[in-house]
Amino acid sequence: LFRSLEHAKQATELGLLPLILTAARGPMAQQTGQLAELLATLSRLTVTDQICSSLASMDALSLAITELANHMTDAGVAKQACFFLANISGNDGCKSSIVRASGHLAIIQAMLLHPNNAAMQTDAVAALGNMCLRMPQNCEAIAAAGGIPPIVAAFSQHLGYARMQSKGCLAVRNLVSRNEELREPLLKEGVERVLRDVLVANPDEGYVRNLAIAGLRDLHCAVEMKERFQ
Repeated sequence: LFRSLEHAKQATELGLLPLILTAARGPMAQQTGQLAELLATLSRLTVTDQICSSLASMDALSLAITELANHMTDAGVAKQACFFLANISGNDGCKSSIVRASGHLAIIQAMLLHPNNAAMQTDAVAALGNMCLRMPQNCEAIAAAGGIPPIVAAFSQHLGYARMQSKGCLAVRNLVSRNEELREPLLKEGVERVLRDVLVANPDEGYVRNLAIAGLRDLHCAVEMKERFQ
Protein backbone atom coordinates (compact mmCIF):
# COMPACT_ATOMS: atom_id res chain seq x y z
CA LEU A 1 0.00 0.00 0.00
CA PHE A 2 2.81 2.39 0.92
CA ARG A 3 4.61 1.71 -2.36
CA SER A 4 1.41 2.29 -4.32
CA LEU A 5 0.87 5.59 -2.52
CA GLU A 6 4.43 6.71 -3.18
CA HIS A 7 4.30 5.67 -6.82
CA ALA A 8 1.05 7.59 -7.34
CA LYS A 9 2.53 10.69 -5.73
CA GLN A 10 5.63 10.43 -7.89
CA ALA A 11 3.55 10.03 -11.03
CA THR A 12 1.59 13.14 -10.11
CA GLU A 13 4.72 15.14 -9.36
CA LEU A 14 6.14 14.12 -12.75
CA GLY A 15 3.11 15.67 -14.44
CA LEU A 16 1.56 12.43 -15.70
CA LEU A 17 -2.06 13.31 -14.83
CA PRO A 18 -2.63 15.71 -17.77
CA LEU A 19 -0.84 13.30 -20.11
CA ILE A 20 -3.13 10.41 -19.15
CA LEU A 21 -6.21 12.62 -19.46
CA THR A 22 -5.07 13.83 -22.88
CA ALA A 23 -4.66 10.21 -23.98
CA ALA A 24 -8.12 9.38 -22.64
CA ARG A 25 -9.57 12.16 -24.78
CA GLY A 26 -7.57 11.28 -27.89
CA PRO A 27 -7.52 8.68 -30.69
CA MET A 28 -6.06 6.00 -28.41
CA ALA A 29 -9.26 5.97 -26.35
CA GLN A 30 -11.41 5.20 -29.39
CA GLN A 31 -10.66 1.55 -28.68
CA THR A 32 -12.70 0.55 -25.65
CA GLY A 33 -10.02 -1.74 -24.28
CA GLN A 34 -7.48 1.07 -24.17
CA LEU A 35 -10.04 3.51 -22.76
CA ALA A 36 -10.78 1.06 -19.95
CA GLU A 37 -7.06 0.76 -19.16
CA LEU A 38 -6.64 4.54 -19.08
CA LEU A 39 -9.57 4.86 -16.67
CA ALA A 40 -8.09 2.08 -14.54
CA THR A 41 -4.75 3.93 -14.46
CA LEU A 42 -6.46 7.12 -13.31
CA SER A 43 -8.27 5.13 -10.62
CA ARG A 44 -5.01 3.86 -9.18
CA LEU A 45 -3.71 7.42 -8.88
CA THR A 46 -6.59 8.68 -6.72
CA VAL A 47 -4.74 8.00 -3.49
CA THR A 48 -4.82 11.44 -1.83
CA ASP A 49 -7.39 14.18 -1.46
CA GLN A 50 -5.07 16.60 -3.27
CA ILE A 51 -4.71 14.30 -6.28
CA CYS A 52 -8.49 13.86 -6.43
CA SER A 53 -8.94 17.63 -6.37
CA SER A 54 -6.33 18.03 -9.11
CA LEU A 55 -8.08 15.48 -11.31
CA ALA A 56 -11.40 17.22 -10.74
CA SER A 57 -9.88 20.56 -11.75
CA MET A 58 -8.76 18.90 -15.01
CA ASP A 59 -12.34 17.79 -15.75
CA ALA A 60 -11.58 14.14 -15.09
CA LEU A 61 -15.03 13.68 -13.57
CA SER A 62 -16.83 14.84 -16.68
CA LEU A 63 -14.54 12.64 -18.77
CA ALA A 64 -15.41 9.52 -16.76
CA ILE A 65 -19.14 10.29 -16.71
CA THR A 66 -19.22 11.09 -20.43
CA GLU A 67 -17.30 7.94 -21.39
CA LEU A 68 -19.50 5.84 -19.13
CA ALA A 69 -22.56 7.25 -20.89
CA ASN A 70 -21.02 6.84 -24.35
CA HIS A 71 -19.81 3.26 -23.79
CA MET A 72 -22.38 2.00 -21.32
CA THR A 73 -22.93 -1.25 -23.16
CA ASP A 74 -19.24 -2.14 -22.81
CA ALA A 75 -18.86 -3.85 -19.43
CA GLY A 76 -15.11 -3.20 -19.34
CA VAL A 77 -15.42 0.55 -19.74
CA ALA A 78 -18.41 0.66 -17.39
CA LYS A 79 -16.48 -1.23 -14.71
CA GLN A 80 -13.42 1.01 -14.89
CA ALA A 81 -15.50 4.22 -15.02
CA CYS A 82 -17.34 3.11 -11.88
CA PHE A 83 -14.03 2.14 -10.27
CA PHE A 84 -12.66 5.61 -10.94
CA LEU A 85 -15.81 7.35 -9.68
CA ALA A 86 -15.77 5.18 -6.56
CA ASN A 87 -12.16 6.04 -5.78
CA ILE A 88 -12.38 9.74 -6.47
CA SER A 89 -15.50 9.93 -4.29
CA GLY A 90 -13.19 9.79 -1.31
CA ASN A 91 -13.10 13.55 -1.88
CA ASP A 92 -16.26 15.28 -0.62
CA GLY A 93 -16.19 17.92 -3.34
CA CYS A 94 -16.04 15.23 -6.00
CA LYS A 95 -19.04 13.44 -4.52
CA SER A 96 -21.21 16.51 -4.99
CA SER A 97 -19.82 17.24 -8.45
CA ILE A 98 -20.55 13.72 -9.70
CA VAL A 99 -24.20 13.91 -8.67
CA ARG A 100 -24.59 17.42 -10.08
CA ALA A 101 -23.28 16.07 -13.39
CA SER A 102 -25.77 13.15 -13.25
CA GLY A 103 -22.99 10.64 -12.79
CA HIS A 104 -25.20 8.65 -10.42
CA LEU A 105 -27.76 8.26 -13.22
CA ALA A 106 -25.13 6.83 -15.56
CA ILE A 107 -23.95 4.38 -12.90
CA ILE A 108 -27.49 3.17 -12.17
CA GLN A 109 -28.17 2.69 -15.87
CA ALA A 110 -24.96 0.70 -16.27
CA MET A 111 -26.00 -1.51 -13.36
CA LEU A 112 -29.28 -2.28 -15.11
CA LEU A 113 -27.44 -3.19 -18.31
CA HIS A 114 -24.85 -5.50 -16.72
CA PRO A 115 -26.62 -7.29 -13.85
CA ASN A 116 -24.46 -10.43 -14.09
CA ASN A 117 -21.05 -8.73 -14.06
CA ALA A 118 -19.94 -9.05 -10.44
CA ALA A 119 -16.85 -6.85 -10.73
CA MET A 120 -18.71 -4.03 -12.47
CA GLN A 121 -21.64 -4.25 -10.05
CA THR A 122 -19.30 -4.14 -7.06
CA ASP A 123 -17.57 -0.99 -8.30
CA ALA A 124 -20.95 0.59 -9.06
CA VAL A 125 -22.23 -0.16 -5.55
CA ALA A 126 -18.96 1.19 -4.14
CA ALA A 127 -19.27 4.38 -6.18
CA LEU A 128 -22.86 5.06 -5.14
CA GLY A 129 -22.08 4.15 -1.54
CA ASN A 130 -19.07 6.44 -1.39
CA MET A 131 -21.10 9.31 -2.86
CA CYS A 132 -23.58 8.88 0.00
CA LEU A 133 -21.09 9.18 2.85
CA ARG A 134 -21.92 12.35 4.82
CA MET A 135 -23.95 13.57 1.82
CA PRO A 136 -27.71 13.37 2.55
CA GLN A 137 -28.59 15.26 -0.63
CA ASN A 138 -26.70 12.67 -2.68
CA CYS A 139 -28.61 9.91 -0.89
CA GLU A 140 -31.88 11.60 -1.80
CA ALA A 141 -30.78 11.97 -5.43
CA ILE A 142 -29.72 8.33 -5.74
CA ALA A 143 -32.98 7.13 -4.19
CA ALA A 144 -35.05 9.45 -6.41
CA ALA A 145 -33.24 8.09 -9.47
CA GLY A 146 -34.30 4.55 -8.60
CA GLY A 147 -30.92 3.54 -7.25
CA ILE A 148 -32.04 1.51 -4.23
CA PRO A 149 -33.46 -1.55 -6.08
CA PRO A 150 -30.32 -2.13 -8.22
CA ILE A 151 -28.04 -1.62 -5.21
CA VAL A 152 -29.88 -4.25 -3.19
CA ALA A 153 -30.20 -6.56 -6.21
CA ALA A 154 -26.45 -6.38 -6.88
CA PHE A 155 -25.66 -6.88 -3.20
CA SER A 156 -27.88 -9.97 -3.10
CA GLN A 157 -26.92 -11.52 -6.44
CA HIS A 158 -23.17 -11.11 -5.98
CA LEU A 159 -22.90 -11.80 -2.27
CA GLY A 160 -20.36 -14.52 -3.00
CA TYR A 161 -18.02 -11.92 -4.51
CA ALA A 162 -15.81 -10.99 -1.56
CA ARG A 163 -15.56 -7.26 -2.20
CA MET A 164 -19.34 -6.95 -2.59
CA GLN A 165 -19.91 -8.01 1.00
CA SER A 166 -18.11 -4.99 2.40
CA LYS A 167 -19.13 -2.53 -0.33
CA GLY A 168 -22.78 -3.52 -0.06
CA CYS A 169 -22.81 -3.11 3.71
CA LEU A 170 -21.13 0.28 3.45
CA ALA A 171 -23.58 1.47 0.80
CA VAL A 172 -26.53 0.54 3.02
CA ARG A 173 -25.01 2.26 6.04
CA ASN A 174 -24.15 5.43 4.12
CA LEU A 175 -27.63 5.63 2.60
CA VAL A 176 -29.46 5.54 5.94
CA SER A 177 -27.04 7.11 8.41
CA ARG A 178 -28.39 10.63 7.73
CA ASN A 179 -31.49 9.71 5.75
CA GLU A 180 -33.85 7.89 8.05
CA GLU A 181 -36.58 8.01 5.39
CA LEU A 182 -34.59 5.56 3.25
CA ARG A 183 -34.82 2.72 5.79
CA GLU A 184 -38.20 1.53 4.59
CA PRO A 185 -37.36 1.53 0.86
CA LEU A 186 -34.24 -0.53 1.60
CA LEU A 187 -36.14 -2.96 3.81
CA LYS A 188 -38.85 -3.27 1.19
CA GLU A 189 -36.21 -4.47 -1.30
CA GLY A 190 -35.13 -7.20 1.12
CA VAL A 191 -31.81 -5.81 2.29
CA GLU A 192 -32.26 -7.21 5.82
CA ARG A 193 -32.06 -10.77 4.47
CA VAL A 194 -28.92 -9.90 2.48
CA LEU A 195 -27.20 -8.45 5.55
CA ARG A 196 -28.08 -11.57 7.54
CA ASP A 197 -26.65 -13.67 4.71
CA VAL A 198 -23.40 -11.71 5.15
CA LEU A 199 -23.39 -12.76 8.81
CA VAL A 200 -23.81 -16.40 7.79
CA ALA A 201 -20.96 -16.07 5.29
CA ASN A 202 -18.73 -14.46 7.94
CA PRO A 203 -19.27 -16.45 11.17
CA ASP A 204 -16.08 -15.20 12.80
CA GLU A 205 -15.56 -11.76 14.28
CA GLY A 206 -14.09 -9.39 11.72
CA TYR A 207 -14.47 -6.26 9.62
CA VAL A 208 -17.17 -7.49 7.22
CA ARG A 209 -19.23 -9.16 9.93
CA ASN A 210 -19.12 -5.99 12.02
CA LEU A 211 -20.23 -3.94 9.01
CA ALA A 212 -23.24 -6.21 8.51
CA ILE A 213 -24.21 -5.97 12.19
CA ALA A 214 -23.87 -2.18 12.05
CA GLY A 215 -26.00 -2.10 8.90
CA LEU A 216 -28.77 -4.08 10.61
CA ARG A 217 -28.68 -1.70 13.56
CA ASP A 218 -28.82 1.32 11.27
CA LEU A 219 -31.96 -0.19 9.74
CA HIS A 220 -33.39 -0.74 13.26
CA CYS A 221 -33.37 -4.50 12.74
CA ALA A 222 -32.91 -6.80 15.73
CA VAL A 223 -29.48 -8.34 16.16
CA GLU A 224 -29.47 -11.40 18.41
CA MET A 225 -26.65 -12.00 20.85
CA LYS A 226 -25.73 -15.20 19.00
CA GLU A 227 -25.37 -13.15 15.79
CA ARG A 228 -23.18 -10.57 17.51
CA PHE A 229 -20.96 -13.11 19.25
CA GLN A 230 -21.24 -16.27 17.18
